[in-house]
Amino acid sequence: MNEATIRKWYEVFKNNKELVEIRVVGDRSYSGYFKDVETIIQSIKPYDNYNIYFTLNAIDEACYSRKQRDKMEFKAPSSTSDNDIIGRTWCLIDIDVDKPAGTNSTDEEKELAKPIVNEIYKFLRNEGFSKPVICDSANGFHLLIKQAMLNSPENSAIMRDFLLVLDMLFSTEKVKVDTSVFNASRICKLYGCYSRKGSNTPDRPQRESTILKVPDEIVATPNEFFKKVADMLPKKEVPSKVNNYQSDNFNLSEFISEHNIKIRNIVRSSSYTK
Repeated sequence: MNEATIRKWYEVFKNNKELVEIRVVGDRSYSGYFKDVETIIQSIKPYDNYNIYFTLNAIDEACYSRKQRDKMEFKAPSSTSDNDIIGRTWCLIDIDVDKPAGTNSTDEEKELAKPIVNEIYKFLRNEGFSKPVICDSANGFHLLIKQAMLNSPENSAIMRDFLLVLDMLFSTEKVKVDTSVFNASRICKLYGCYSRKGSNTPDRPQRESTILKVPDEIVATPNEFFKKVADMLPKKEVPSKVNNYQSDNFNLSEFISEHNIKIRNIVRSSSYTK
């Protein structure tokens, strides 16, 4: 555990004062609500061999009155739900390598993620997004973009589609953009703590997560920028006069064969073939 990094995390992500839930995940689960980083550090020291996470977004202050106030509680009766989030303050873009569940990435696998991180960074910059905080998640990388977005079903749908577009544009056979992290109560790796997902082996070591780069000024990206990217997600064609009231029957394989198009590689997901 790196206490200096944890102090930097609380300054960057919680402005040294905001309410946060810390969640310990392993064979036993713990939860605690805090508003002081020194209390956090002392409270999580006994759990250094576990995976430790924090809530990304702004929590209703009433949650600070729960049983686990300023302490870690085993099997706490309540933890942060989507309904407890009063605003989206951070967008998490999680870039990870495709590997067996419950394992750490190799050094070579982790290196494969770096070009994808750079491509996404440049794409968002060109779309007008504010500079993100860049973090090492231990097995991959995180881009975290400051937001000032209300928590609503409509905004959750926008953030879901936003990540789906990044996945569609940038995921490869080996490197994936995680499309599941759009929910408002999302937890994220606590930077300064180790990832304990897999055994600590020479080829797949346990690594410490850390903060790599913080912009000189952290500025919230306007909500319409997220929607602009989200709207790039292809929609299924609806029968209309324009298409002679036919639904989309385009066959990608036939098109490739008919035009003798050479294929370098194919990326498939449940939503698309690229």
